[in-house]
Amino acid sequence: MERIRHGFVDIKDEFNSKIEKFSKLLIKTDLEEYTEFLLANELLHLYWKSPMNAEESAYLRNKDEIELSKILHYFLSNTNDDLTVVIKRGQLKDDNYKTDNEFITSTIIDGLKAKYRSHGYNERHLTLEETKSKFLNFRNDDALKGFIIDWFVNNEHITKLKIREEDPIVTKTRELFYSSLSDPFDSSKSQYEFQREWDEYSVLMKVEKKIIEQSIDKEAVFNKVEKGLHDLQNEDYDDIFELIEHYQSNFIVKEEITLEWLENRMKYLGIIKAKKAGAKPKNDLLASKAEHFSYLIRLKRFINQDEYVDIEKFPISNADCRLIYDCFVFLGHLEDNIGKSNSTKPENYIRSLIDNYRANRKEFELRSYYTRAAERGINHLKNTGEILKL
Repeated sequence: MERIRHGFVDIKDEFNSKIEKFSKLLIKTDLEEYTEFLLANELLHLYWKSPMNAEESAYLRNKDEIELSKILHYFLSNTNDDLTVVIKRGQLKDDNYKTDNEFITSTIIDGLKAKYRSHGYNERHLTLEETKSKFLNFRNDDALKGFIIDWFVNNEHITKLKIREEDPIVTKTRELFYSSLSDPFDSSKSQYEFQREWDEYSVLMKVEKKIIEQSIDKEAVFNKVEKGLHDLQNEDYDDIFELIEHYQSNFIVKEEITLEWLENRMKYLGIIKAKKAGAKPKNDLLASKAEHFSYLIRLKRFINQDEYVDIEKFPISNADCRLIYDCFVFLGHLEDNIGKSNSTKPENYIRSLIDNYRANRKEFELRSYYTRAAERGINHLKNTGEILKL
């Protein structure tokens, strides 16, 4: 809302001219209470939207990776033994170099792969599901057990959980840490005094972490992790949820550059178009917006049921999809020609748009942190009965 308020002066006239019609569109629907916010947000988004389409924008962000992927794909997909490489210099026909030497071509491929890796194009984060699956076997992974203990040690250092706080070193470190939080740079101190105090704090912090590590009940921590992995929606295991999210966001997977992997990467970049029925993957931005609209439409129904804990899996009706379509036409995201030039119904178009988006979701694009946090909050309030008071 703060962002909208700052930009409202730019959209005020258009907002005033459209709010009555938009209100009629949403009346007696579950979006009605969000009418003004949705219109203001969408108008502001349109006002600041880049004039480039999604594909042009993606190319500018990833043009080096796209070009490198294309040439690597050409080499790796080659099935002929007599591959020839021609290097041209300008338009001079007599100044080209041509070779079919297998050693040279393999050297070029190795060099291209090395360049690809050096820029991290083959790296990705684990998904949340991959991370959870990996953690389910943490008992057999010494490195992962070390990561878990280290995370809990750092967590206790920050949050002052029940440890040996009577230890004078711990007490002194606490004083230095929390005083630095409230006044990290005292202008009355010289650079020498500040550095001396910081060095003292750093040494004490290391000692304190050692004390915590020796005091912590590792088996109790491991038992809590095992239980939490099977009940992440439970508020009692918020720290376990944060643990696996922290690991997921920091752990990098380096993929082997094979033809199959490269083709999947090229689909992600939009170089190779996925051949799927329904709405095209290039409409990802619109599909993401449709999915978020669907969350708002289904929110009350989601709260008042116990079968689903994931709003993404909660059924979306034809009426929901039709309402999203009508909103998008009103806002100018879509032209109202679905069903006129072909047999596709508006509600089927929106449903296929969302389904196709989920099936082709970009490898780095996880569901919104806020969506998942809202789900966990709603489920907790339902479990405690507090939802009835809201």
